[in-house]
Amino acid sequence: MGLDSGEDGCVEIYCQRSQKTRDVYGEILGILYLLNPKPESTVLEVGNGTVESSIAAARHCSNVHSLDLSSSMLS
Repeated sequence: MGLDSGEDGCVEIYCQRSQKTRDVYGEILGILYLLNPKPESTVLEVGNGTVESSIAAARHCSNVHSLDLSSSMLS
């Protein structure tokens, strides 16, 4: 998206741009369909951004690990 993770307000700008250009919810549903997580599954999401996928995965399995290099995206 062309944003430096250290910029003020970058998370809000990222979310606004993503909503305009992508079907984020549809993408998450597609990924979960392919993964087919079970209650005993463990999911690792790398480069998680705003953690929407990790939150959705946590509804289906007991262990979710979510990593991102940008501290502003995690806060």
